[in-house]
Amino acid sequence: MTYHYKIGEVQIDESVGASIYQIVGNPIIALLAQLNRFAGKKIKIGTESGDACKARIFVARPYRLVPTLTDEQATIANIIMHAILTCVGTNVRDFKQAKKVSDGLANAVEWATQNAEYVTIQFAQLGDLLGLDAATVGITRRDPRVTPKFPTTAVLVVGLALGAMFVLKRRQS
Repeated sequence: MTYHYKIGEVQIDESVGASIYQIVGNPIIALLAQLNRFAGKKIKIGTESGDACKARIFVARPYRLVPTLTDEQATIANIIMHAILTCVGTNVRDFKQAKKVSDGLANAVEWATQNAEYVTIQFAQLGDLLGLDAATVGITRRDPRVTPKFPTTAVLVVGLALGAMFVLKRRQS
């Protein structure tokens, strides 16, 4: 379960147990689908100022959903991830992770491929925070706090049975 806290423009996620985001299918296709959420949209990440943090269009056009990354796609993923990590206030900034992302730019395709699941989930959270339309494929979002523990059909059947018993008992009285 992940609890979300928002302080100004900064979102903090505290994970406890399973993530509310699940990648289904090919993780590279899921990553590309998340990048497509940003296509043609001018977005600002975080609260900091400076060139790396200004509002801009990161993804010019949607990408084809194929199971391989181009250098351009991987580089854009790296740049967005770096902005996510560095465009927040210094009191919540993860300097070690930001350094790993910066180092990954030297071989962006390898870095993005190895970190596809982590990056995809971060992009899903950012897209949700910005109110963007959901990705067409690749990732689903579930909140275990509201997901029924029993199948919906079983809950309905039990509810109908209890309702019928209540009605019959009232008629007998």
